[in-house]
Amino acid sequence: MREMFRRFRYYLIILALPWLFFMFMLTYRINYQITTPGNLTNISSYIEVADEYEQENPIYSVYVMSFRNPTFFQFLIATLNDHHHVRQLTEREVADGIGDSEQFESGQVDRNTSIDASFITSLEALGLPIEYEIEYIVRLYYHYIDIKADQTLHIGDIILSVNGNDDVMAALGEASCDAYHSFLIERREGTTETLEIKRQIRNSTCVFGLNVTEFYRITDAAVELITYDSLIGGPSGGLMQTLYIYNALSDVDLTSGIKIAGTGGINLDGSAISVGGIREKVITAERKGVDVFFVPRNENITNDNYTIATRTKADIGAELTIIGVETFADVIDYLLRVQAGDIDE
Repeated sequence: MREMFRRFRYYLIILALPWLFFMFMLTYRINYQITTPGNLTNISSYIEVADEYEQENPIYSVYVMSFRNPTFFQFLIATLNDHHHVRQLTEREVADGIGDSEQFESGQVDRNTSIDASFITSLEALGLPIEYEIEYIVRLYYHYIDIKADQTLHIGDIILSVNGNDDVMAALGEASCDAYHSFLIERREGTTETLEIKRQIRNSTCVFGLNVTEFYRITDAAVELITYDSLIGGPSGGLMQTLYIYNALSDVDLTSGIKIAGTGGINLDGSAISVGGIREKVITAERKGVDVFFVPRNENITNDNYTIATRTKADIGAELTIIGVETFADVIDYLLRVQAGDIDE
């Protein structure tokens, strides 16, 4: 056996090299992010309001598939397809070391917050009463966060106060550097706990290592909102979620005769929030036969979502109608004109 190995070792080495190269391509990960076209999500699959009117057609949000640290093989395949977007991660993104599970949990926080924002915005647009409180939730935290021993922080924890101050954002900004500060946290199960978290110097900036965002605690509403679990995360369904709730509670069906989809977050004042993955979302909407695709528009930005969307439409020869909107009111105005026959879809 040894004699046979010595005799053929050069051939074995030559044969092994392609195999090793192939395994390297399949397993070694690099610091890039790949975004690809995804699919449509029927808003009614995860949102329901009590006593809603029947809608002729579903209202869809559009999601894309995005993942970090692809293998060399995945990177190569993506670069060969102009429907995929490939970008190199920044030094800060690499240093932050956010994993897939943290990205997923953060996306769920964004989705849940956007649903509440959609509910508030739609009811206020309809003149229906709703009461809510603005609080602050942990959207993400980084590996360098400094918490005293035996204490843990979770994505989705609500910050009730910092150093006894319930004006959370002001307290975060006023906290002294190189010192621990008391955070009163509400866990998902409703229990509270006090954590000691240090504000520290990192990259010449004094930080806690937290990403905190607004959270809306709805205390009373004219109708009941029912939500279901979904693997789709992120805030970009906000605009279409608002439309779905509004349409479900209105006696005028804005979906009649058209397949509607869109993307964009929503602010409480009804303004549309720009989102990422626009090119891939337009490609997805075209593949799925969407008639009207709503997208945020901001004339103060040169390369805004609407500009990217219309450019993509021209690039791929899409037939769908792209409507750029600055506010939710723009969406309603356009669809009312369609139903009145002023616009032919």
